[in-house]
Amino acid sequence: MNIKRMIISLILGTVFGVICALGSASQPDLNLALPILIAIGFNRVVIGLVVGLAEHIKIPALLRGAIFGAIISLEVGISTLGEGIAGFLIMVIAGIIYGSIIDMVATKFSTKKEV
Repeated sequence: MNIKRMIISLILGTVFGVICALGSASQPDLNLALPILIAIGFNRVVIGLVVGLAEHIKIPALLRGAIFGAIISLEVGISTLGEGIAGFLIMVIAGIIYGSIIDMVATKFSTKKEV
């Protein structure tokens, strides 16, 4: 396991989790309870954890992050279905974007350069 990759992924997942939870809470048309907002934030941290562990899966980082972001975000997307399909789609699409960004950044800054 690449510790540097894991640290980068978890930090980015935490940052994106805070951003996503605060963004969801600030939407006047969404009435999400505190447990759902916490789940949204924690979901992004889990994306960071899984992406941090996935370095040995040999597919492009952008695609790998998008796949894990989508799969992991299904849980939080389903929990927002009570607010309508738009909440579900936003959560899953955001997970795809966050997963891709986390994997791209973690791959770029944790790969050892050959001299």
